[in-house]
Amino acid sequence: MNPVGPAVFTADNLADGWWLAEPANRPFRDLVLTSGSRFPSVLVGFAGVPGLAEVADGVAAGLSQAGLNVFLADAAAPISAVSQAVSLRGMPLGLFLDEEPAGTFRLLAVGNHGGPFTEADLPEVSPSPLNKLGVIGSTDLVTPYLNGLRVLLDPFLEPRPRLGRLDHPFPHFDRWFAGRPEYRLFTERQADGPTATVSADGQSLQFADADGRPWTTHAMAQRVGDYLTRVRRSSGTVVAPRGADPLRLAGGEQVGVEGGALALSSRAGFVDLLLGWWEPGVLAHQGHGPFGDAFLTLAYLLEALAEPEG
Repeated sequence: MNPVGPAVFTADNLADGWWLAEPANRPFRDLVLTSGSRFPSVLVGFAGVPGLAEVADGVAAGLSQAGLNVFLADAAAPISAVSQAVSLRGMPLGLFLDEEPAGTFRLLAVGNHGGPFTEADLPEVSPSPLNKLGVIGSTDLVTPYLNGLRVLLDPFLEPRPRLGRLDHPFPHFDRWFAGRPEYRLFTERQADGPTATVSADGQSLQFADADGRPWTTHAMAQRVGDYLTRVRRSSGTVVAPRGADPLRLAGGEQVGVEGGALALSSRAGFVDLLLGWWEPGVLAHQGHGPFGDAFLTLAYLLEALAEPEG
């Protein structure tokens, strides 16, 4: 079943009821209003893009005018943080705001299972607007996300190599990492170490050797997949684009999926996931939601590099 795509809008649309009026956003509108008629609250997170917090304020105001109570993130966080929070809190709907090219924005709906909604979730009849006014409050997505990340890290492994540089769009993470040795994979440096860059939505990782040679997505997935199955003894299904070269792993099913990143995340949400991988530099991980998580990818990659290659 096809996933339901995001609502796409401009900043000017925030004041004129875009989610109700724009025909292209009708599936999104139907999901929001149907969810609101059954459960009055929605969680809203946003990517690490300068100025996006102000747009998120406008989104929250519009959703409250549509009758929903909004839990708005108090800081930028990866989409995996929204995915996990919706599941852990038992909420039926979460929304993730990101920026598109040419001054537009996208708002993706995430279901209780942590992944995108599918067309099977759409109501047969478009619901009417909710005749009430919601309220807006703030919520912390960063703390539970980073606590969840911590429990997946190997606390005993001495990382080699350490990073030469890490660029990411969540500076408040650095304040959390400081003084916490369990996160040393992200904080310790060596001059001749590899470099890493995390995308604004926290999904994509660019990783390069100290000499600047970039790793392909397939190479990262192969090294991480080998480490997880051989060293950590993990198992499950690998989800990848249809036609991609399979990973060389001992056991486990590998599923090829037609379509783009949203279709791959959707499929990853309905299997016993070991690893999902797709371009550009996106790896989704077991126990951490069906979207890419660049911080966990980086941690596993550095842990893998500290182990002899199989």
